[in-house]
Amino acid sequence: MVEDVVTKPESRAPFNYGPISGRDEIVYTCERPGGNKKNDAPGATPQDEIDEWFTFMKDHDVKRILCLLDDNELAFYASSLFDMYKENGMICTHVPMKSENARDNVFKAMSDAENAGERIVVHCTGGKGRSARAATSWLVTKYGLSASDATDEAIQTAREKDVIRLGNYEKLEKWMK
Repeated sequence: MVEDVVTKPESRAPFNYGPISGRDEIVYTCERPGGNKKNDAPGATPQDEIDEWFTFMKDHDVKRILCLLDDNELAFYASSLFDMYKENGMICTHVPMKSENARDNVFKAMSDAENAGERIVVHCTGGKGRSARAATSWLVTKYGLSASDATDEAIQTAREKDVIRLGNYEKLEKWMK
């Protein structure tokens, strides 16, 4: 069994935002709006932190979001996260990682972003596990890399960009089946 590789930058990128690779400007990962807080109660994510996240994403020309949050994580928000994406002019695709056809729906969202010439940000809660796995699948499918090579590339890019990211090519292979 392959252990998870974890990058541990001394100074983390804002919102744990960074590209999955230097191969293109399409797929990025980050943490959820409002940050990666432990033990969030329903509706407890502060609106000012959510607004700060949206400002950052707009400043980085993000037009598309791939949200991997499960229903229980969506409860961290007092109002609909999907309405907030819309209000901020962003196109959101919601694909929980364990949902039916998740892999195909993830790749379609990324392909749609590429076809539109727009950046897409993939987020889970912390922007390091599920988001990295989904985004790394882009490197496998789009560029024909093996799961191992794609994972190595995603981890190396994370180190270069001060992003915290998990990598485990066996989990990637299993998820992509």
